[in-house]
Parts: sequence; structure tokens; C-alpha cells
Amino acid sequence: MSLNPSPQRTPCAITKTPTTKQHKIRKGTFSCWECKHRKVRCEFKLPCSSACVSCQRRGLSCVGQEFADNVEGGYEDVGRRLDHVEALFEQLVQQRSAGQTPRTRTAEEDEICGAIRPIPPGPGSLSSYLHNILPDPSIVALIMRRGNFFRQPFQVIRPPLKMLPSSLTDVEKLVQFREPPHQNSHPVYLASKLLQLAICLQQLDMMPCELADLQLNEPPRHLAKRYLDVASRHVTSQELMVQSLDGLETLMLEGVYHAYVGNPRSAWLIFRRAIGIGHLIGLPNLAKRTSRLSLIWFRLIYSDRFLSMMLALPCSVADFSLEAETSTERLERLHVMIIGRIITRNICMQRRLHGDGREESWYDDYKETQEIDYDLKRAARSLPSSWWVLPTLSEVDADGNTAEKTTRLLTQIHQHYLLIVLHQPYLVEKGHSRPTSYDAVSSPFQSVEYTYSKLAVLGASREVLSRILEFRKFHHIPSYCGLDSKAIAASMTLLIAHIEGHRLGRMNVLEHQRSYDLGIIESTVSSMEGTHVTNSSAQILRKLMTIEAVAADGTDYVIWVEYGATGNETHNITTDEHSLRLPMPYFGTIHIERQTEATSQEVGPGTRL
Repeated sequence: MSLNPSPQRTPCAITKTPTTKQHKIRKGTFSCWECKHRKVRCEFKLPCSSACVSCQRRGLSCVGQEFADNVEGGYEDVGRRLDHVEALFEQLVQQRSAGQTPRTRTAEEDEICGAIRPIPPGPGSLSSYLHNILPDPSIVALIMRRGNFFRQPFQVIRPPLKMLPSSLTDVEKLVQFREPPHQNSHPVYLASKLLQLAICLQQLDMMPCELADLQLNEPPRHLAKRYLDVASRHVTSQELMVQSLDGLETLMLEGVYHAYVGNPRSAWLIFRRAIGIGHLIGLPNLAKRTSRLSLIWFRLIYSDRFLSMMLALPCSVADFSLEAETSTERLERLHVMIIGRIITRNICMQRRLHGDGREESWYDDYKETQEIDYDLKRAARSLPSSWWVLPTLSEVDADGNTAEKTTRLLTQIHQHYLLIVLHQPYLVEKGHSRPTSYDAVSSPFQSVEYTYSKLAVLGASREVLSRILEFRKFHHIPSYCGLDSKAIAASMTLLIAHIEGHRLGRMNVLEHQRSYDLGIIESTVSSMEGTHVTNSSAQILRKLMTIEAVAADGTDYVIWVEYGATGNETHNITTDEHSLRLPMPYFGTIHIERQTEATSQEVGPGTRL
């Protein structure tokens, strides 16, 4: 028990206090029920805090002993409810195995893919607990509006954005979408609300000017993390809770949050788990029946493949085919299939490099690269040329379709980013050790094929960076959809090409575009600096820009890839002022080192991939 007087627990924007009648307590009693049960000291950071340090750290509602102990006896019927859900699931499995599937799947979708049965209400139920954590509805509306919730194109909210008229203002959409959740709402629904708020709060953390009247008693990113922890601990980590469409959408929101804050590994694990649950409830087959099921299954595969490619991992679902309603959706589905082919090619090349893939000895990786490159060209031609014009985002959009423009902008980024990762393996030499000599003219990487790859990635890198800059003028989340990794890949590709081009002296044709390239990279780095998520990426690009400037003054650098690792480790800035090591997914580590007189006199060619 704390020796300091307990602060007055009053309603605030963060934690609601129970509305039950106050009881008389013994004089000198200051601890909350949770600290009393845990037998720990009940302390408050600030006198005006509405929750003690222990409850705030655990994401719990801080209830003083002057109120009834709602937690006590609140979960006595959880076991009975879980047994009931398990019995329903077991009954369904038995019906499937016995071939008793009804003619229409409507009832089956309601049972498996709809929300699971509501939990009976109670004073200490999980629904009541989650409801008490939610802020006041007026604060919820402010957070969602200022966090640009309805302009986010992740398309996993309910109802789907495309079902809301694009002519409506954000306020009108908020009125349609936001209804204060009932205290007895299902925990999955309440958890999705917490995760939506967490995503918006993460964006508001980048905009201090928007926080003045929100009355938050802790930094937005800390509050977002607390909401995430509560939703994860009590709902999304419980298998029976998320074996439904609503549960899958809530899991996807959790994965989106981790992708936003720069945790691709955590996001990958969550989406991979969601795909497993989707298989268990038969989502791949049901996805061909309704648009909602199709959208959820597509977003799961889409996110899994992009994250797998970033982390140098195999994709989960091998075959994928879904109908699309619009030309943009068809392009997105083509991107998903192309990502799968790029991952397969990379894994075949990786196995051959490691010597553990006999069946890959015949594999012609560059022929497959040319085939994928041609498919990307066909995909681009499937849309009119006007669609590829860089869309402009603004706070006041006259036609009111900022979300559609954002989706188009991201789809364009992905089209050009796929060109980068497709041709990236052919930019520099690869081997088990540092090449002992290098001739910029006679190198095998000056052939027609590799020149094509270099030209393709240079143009694609410029397109990616220009669109990322436009995106960040409006959306302030730095790691949105892995944009930080895409930005560093595009910038790294341009800088490496310029470093190698400086070896050609007056024959360096890239010199004509050097000023523009450095300018757009400088703008990208500036937009990444100052945030806790992308500071390290900005430092890497600053170091690479310094090396490029030294190379422009006549110093030669050797650039090569040391294969042997998976290439998914974190970026490593070496202590040497004139060298840098960067991971290359699936293949290893890119070494950028100053060439000394000793190494320039050695002989022996480097090894080609």
C-alpha cells in the first residue's frame, strides 16, 4: 500500500470509472482492488492520474476499493461458455466429416464465418471490462477523425469503405460508422475498436498539433501500445475468439498496427496465423461466394506475400485466384501472383547458391526474370495511361475520394517496387568473398541483359521515391505498408548505381540525372528523420550518400554481395568510415568498401550468381 494519499479517481478521456454505488472504506485505505489482490504497492505517477502504475502497465481498469470489486466472480461462467463454443465447433466438424453439408452455405457461413455467439453479460464480464477501457465516444470521434481513419486504404474496417458513398464527408462517414458500442457487445467487436484507436493514435503521435483538446494523460504511442496489449491479451490471442470473420478482421487490424510501427516480423506472424485460421474455417472455398469473404482472403494473402518478400521468407499459400470487380483490384491480384513468382525464383536461386538444391541446377533464373518482367508490362498496359499519372493528395479534396487516390498511389508504388526487387539480384557481383579485382568495362555485369536490369530498376526507383514523397505529404505514418523499406530499397539502388557509374569517368551517362536523384533521395531522408521508427533507416541512407559523394570525387569503391546468409538481418553500419554493409533479402549482405592500392593490384575475378 502506498504511503502517499491516493489521487482522486475521476472520469477522464482514457479510462472510465464504474458507475456503481460507492462504499464506505476504512480510513487510510488507498490501494485499488487489483493491487490489493496482487499484494503490491499502489502508486500513481501523477496526482491527476486516473490509473495507478501497476494497472496502467498491465492495461487494466483501476478501480478503487470505494467501488464494488467487479472482477471478483466475473469469470465464473467463462469455462461453461468456452465448453459451449467447443461443442458447437466439434458438432460442425462431425457434420462435415459425415457429409451432412447443406445445399446452401448461408447457415454455415453464419455459424463459422460470422461472429461467434455472444457472451452472456455480467458485471465483471470481459465485454464490460473492455468497454470500460474505451474512451468517451466524443474522444473516440476526435481520435478517428484526426487520425484520418476513413482515409486509410487498408480496407479492413466494418463496413467496408467502398460501401460508403465517396461523396460523404469524414464527419458524415463517422456518424454512419461510429455508434457507441454497448457494454454487452462481443469482445471481438470491442477489441477491434481498441485496435482502430491504436492505429489512429499512432498517426497522431506524429502530429503534436492535433493533440491539444484530446485530454490524453499519456503520449499517444504509449496509449496505442496499451490498447494493443489489452486487445491482444484478452481477445486476439484466444483462438476461440478469432475463429470467425470478425475475429479475422480484428487480427488483420493488429497486423496492420505492427506494420505501421515498423515491426514486420510481428506483423508477418499475425497474418500467417490469420491465414491458418482462415483455412480452418474454410475461407479459401467460401471466398468465391461473397465479396466480403473474397476481400478478407485476398488481404490476408496480399499482406503475407509482401511481408514474406521483405523478410526473405517463403509465402504461405502457393496457388491463388480470386475474381476482381475493378481494374485496380485486378492489378492488385496480379501483383500478388507476381510476388509469389518472385519469391519462388529467389528461393531457387538461394538453394543453388547454398548447394542444397539439385533440382535447381537446371533452373534459368534470368529467363524467369524476363517472363515476370513481361507480365509486369502487360499488367501496366491493362490500365489507361491516365491512371498512371501521379495522384495528388490534399487535405481538402474537391472530389472527396482521398481514400481511392491513396489506394491508387500505393498500387503504383507496388508496381514499380516489384520491378526493383525483380531486377535487384543483377545489379552487383556476388561471391563467397570480396572480389580481388574489378573492371568496370569488361565485367560480365555490363552485358545487354544486366544493362536492361539496371535501367529498369533506376527508372522504377525514381517512380517509387516520388510517390512515397507525395504519400507522406498527407499520411504521417512512416512505416505504412512497409514504405520505409521500399524507400530505402529504391534509394539504395540509385546510390549504388551512381557509385558504380563514377568508375566510368566521362563515360558515366548517369551523371546527367545525378542532381535530380540526390535531390529526391535527400527529400526522402528528411521525411524519415525525426521519428523513432525510421531514424535508423535515415542514418543508413545518410552514410550511403556520403560514400557516393566521395566516389564522385574520384575514389573507387568495390560493391559486391556476400551470399551465405538469408539477408533478412537488420542493417549494419560498420565502424569503418568508408564501408557499409546492407542486407539483401534471400541472397546475403551487400558490401560497399573503399578500394585500396593493395586490393587493386590483386588478381582473380569475383564469382557470378
